[in-house]
Amino acid sequence: DREEELLHAVKKLSKESWSVSVVHHLPGFSPSVTGMPGMPEISLAAPEDFRWVKLQVPLMSARLLTEPHEGEMPQADRWVVEDYVLLVVEMFAQDVQECSKQILRIPVLHPDFEAIAVETLFSQLLRLPAPSFLPLFYCRLLEACAEKQTSMVKLIDEAFQSLFRRLPDMDDQCL
Repeated sequence: DREEELLHAVKKLSKESWSVSVVHHLPGFSPSVTGMPGMPEISLAAPEDFRWVKLQVPLMSARLLTEPHEGEMPQADRWVVEDYVLLVVEMFAQDVQECSKQILRIPVLHPDFEAIAVETLFSQLLRLPAPSFLPLFYCRLLEACAEKQTSMVKLIDEAFQSLFRRLPDMDDQCL
């Protein structure tokens, strides 16, 4: 699930001296991809009652567009980007246009960013037993993102095609 994915990603980062390949560009700070020397070792043992925590986030993001490849976004960074998208959707859900603007303004410089944003929105749309917002909201949000960022049109089409290819594997009573 999502917490185990994050724990695995943080352990991997710890072994790699906290070095990442994604640049989070924040105004006022110079972008850097190097690790932080002198970072203390962190105990990453999860308590036994950790498995009983219930969160309102998707347990797994559907990988409709991104396949493992050279130069892919590291797991920890992907988790952060997905979390940014989920937070923006939660905070700006009252206004679809503003929500799409804020998603596209997330300060991440990586070729997979748009694909991960689309996958996260599709994951929320298909969330069981019910999405956080009406499915129409996610469709309008995807459409608004596509209007503002034309490169997302192809990604959204590919995500729908991937979803249609997987229809025989889906449980029709859950849809």
